[in-house]
Amino acid sequence: MGTGAPAGRLGAKAMSDVLFTLYVYPPHGDAARGFLVALEAPFPVKRAFFIHDWPAGVKRGGHAHRECQQLFVVVKGRVDFTLRNAHGAMTQTVSVPHQGLWVLPMVWVEMQAVTETILLCLCSTEYDEADYIRDYDEWRQQREGGM
Repeated sequence: MGTGAPAGRLGAKAMSDVLFTLYVYPPHGDAARGFLVALEAPFPVKRAFFIHDWPAGVKRGGHAHRECQQLFVVVKGRVDFTLRNAHGAMTQTVSVPHQGLWVLPMVWVEMQAVTETILLCLCSTEYDEADYIRDYDEWRQQREGGM
């Protein structure tokens, strides 16, 4: 498994307050043959999706998950992730394919491609629209209510 420690600890008192953990997966290979990166998620993977041909400057995300954990890997390009919890917000840039950004449930995620990007996301749950919180005010109320 890659090495990771909670990197986004804005006001964190418990693991549920951590915004993200940045994992580093060692690349194997060389410039002549290319590099292999083996990803191991910190949770059982139930779903994966990727976004390709994501143009620079375009924002995505703008939601939180009630239960789903996500591991984001920028396969190509550069992404600014803005992550919010009850204590505030942090921005983390990911631009190498041997890093994974692990985001826990109830963290509001907004993403912006800085360059044309391919983004891979591993998820701890199967797709369920009911798991999404797409309204920022609803998310704030649920966070404040401890749900």
